[in-house]
Amino acid sequence: MNVGARKSYVGSIFFLAMLVSALSVVPIPAAELGHYAPALPRIRDFILPDPGFYFIQYNMYYTSNTLRDRNGNSVNSIKVGAQELKVDADVDSYMLVPTLSYSSDFKILGGRYGALISQPFGNASFQSALEITTLPGFGLEVDESSWGLGDTYIRPLWLGWSLGQLDIGAAYSVYAPSGKYDAGDADNVGLGMWTHELMGNVAYYLDEQKGTALTLAMVYEIHHEKSDVDITPGSHLSLNAGISQYLPVGDQWLAELGVAGVGQWQVTKDSGSDARNKDVKDQVYMVGPEVGFTYLPWGAQISFRWLHEFAAESRFEGDFISLTAVFSF
Repeated sequence: MNVGARKSYVGSIFFLAMLVSALSVVPIPAAELGHYAPALPRIRDFILPDPGFYFIQYNMYYTSNTLRDRNGNSVNSIKVGAQELKVDADVDSYMLVPTLSYSSDFKILGGRYGALISQPFGNASFQSALEITTLPGFGLEVDESSWGLGDTYIRPLWLGWSLGQLDIGAAYSVYAPSGKYDAGDADNVGLGMWTHELMGNVAYYLDEQKGTALTLAMVYEIHHEKSDVDITPGSHLSLNAGISQYLPVGDQWLAELGVAGVGQWQVTKDSGSDARNKDVKDQVYMVGPEVGFTYLPWGAQISFRWLHEFAAESRFEGDFISLTAVFSF
């Protein structure tokens, strides 16, 4: 996830030593976030497609003016001794994710083989925004933005089994730390670490034509130690669920209506001598509609979705808006 503009306002001046000591006990977000952005894939994107090559252009915008602490309360200020310092978070982000996907007839363990690679472009990461918002300076306004390569996503193993009205899939992926990262910088685009990702998914169709799909996907992240700093983020578990309905529109168009839901939880603690508040774990839930159209003669698709976050802890809470285009060849 990436953050484009961050503003942190602090309304009073106090002794630096007092602030540093107080921050160690203030219940502000401090958990390390993971790589996987559960708002990005569409409802049916977890299903291995028919054999062929596919170019997918994800475009995602995120906005938030709410920062939640470990108890899910909105963070508007922090108290340092007798002084109360205002914290005002305003986050706007844009992510551009060109993706190339391949699906074949070749089988491994009875499942068709596929692969995928993505190279995100975007603004500074959510993690950088969290760090600069939850560790404000005195009388300091920070309004930073950057643009660059994110961490490369590679899925070398993607298997899919089709069992009548049931599709099952499994995949192994890795995030390579190719994006810009320098410990402590406010304009980091990458996260400075390798991440292994394990995915399993199932789709059940209410009809043989697969017009109505009920989908569920589980994604588990295992993070390595960050570069130049002794922090290993805790593992994250994400569940993507959805219902998708295809509707014919004339002879050449196919509409899709759907509702998606997401839950994401940090399931193990951050570790390392530089990790702050190791007992803090982040979580968030999302829900929203998805609408798409397919032009059958070209095998081209365009989809729009909006997901609203709620019940967030130790992270931002806002809204995702995405536009996705798919071309097969």
